[in-house]
Amino acid sequence: MKAFTENLLKWADHNNKQVNTATTKDVLLTVSSFKLLGVYVRIYTLLVIHTDNMVKKATQRLYF
Repeated sequence: MKAFTENLLKWADHNNKQVNTATTKDVLLTVSSFKLLGVYVRIYTLLVIHTDNMVKKATQRLYF
């Protein structure tokens, strides 16, 4: 979990994002996916679920 947190902070710094440490809490995740900073994250396939959700949103907005 420590490595994940460090990677998250590096990613946020690299992408000019701020993690509000006053309101951020460590949570033990027992689910296969969750939403973090507006991005859907799946334990093994991080990009696939985010892409699926973005396609779903785009499809809904385009009324397909």
